Amino acid sequence: MLKSKKPFYICTEQIKVMATKKINKELDTSTEAKIKAAARVVFHKNGFAATRTRDIAEEAGINLALLNYYFRSKQNHYETA
Repeated sequence: MLKSKKPFYICTEQIKVMATKKINKELDTSTEAKIKAAARVVFHKNGFAATRTRDIAEEAGINLALLNYYFRSKQNHYETA
């Protein structure tokens, strides 16, 4: 009896791992989309010279380190937005 349950348990764990990877991938995409949308708003409102990356992070509701992880510079934000 125990042998028949063990393979099912392994399959269930594998499914959990695959689902977790998929969810994390979707979260990354939505975070990037939030950053791009926030960058468009802030650049439109302030212009390139007056916009700080901190302003974009605040508008997106994320911390500055995460913003810099996705886009290394203000110029990259501007080109992408």
